Amino acid sequence: MTVIYGIQTSEKEMSAKDILDAYHNLWRIKESFRVMKSTLEVRPVFHWTERRIKGHFVICFLAFLLKRTLEFKLRQAGENASPAEIQEALNSLYFAEVEIEGEAFFIKTRVQN
Repeated sequence: MTVIYGIQTSEKEMSAKDILDAYHNLWRIKESFRVMKSTLEVRPVFHWTERRIKGHFVICFLAFLLKRTLEFKLRQAGENASPAEIQEALNSLYFAEVEIEGEAFFIKTRVQN
C-alpha cells in the first residue's frame, strides 16, 4: 500500500525533506502546549493592559522553560521523569528559613508522614 502525503506551505526556499522534517517535529510544539495547559495549568487570564499581558506571558513561558530544563537535565542524568512527576516532586518540597549570624538561609526539607 502506498501512502501519499500532501503538505501545503508558503516556504519556497526549503527542500521537500526539510519541509517534511519540520512537519514531523510539530508534535513537540503540540506537546509543549499540552504541558503548559495541563501540568502548569496555564489558562487565559483577563488582562487589559499590554504590560500585564506581556508580564503574564513571560511568567508562563519561564515556568514552562524551567520545567523543560529540569526534564532535560534529569534525562541527561539517567532519570526519565514526566512533567507531572517533576511537578509532584517540586510540590513535595518545603523550605525552612533559618537565620545564622544575621544572614537568612533556606533549607530544603520534606514533610514527614
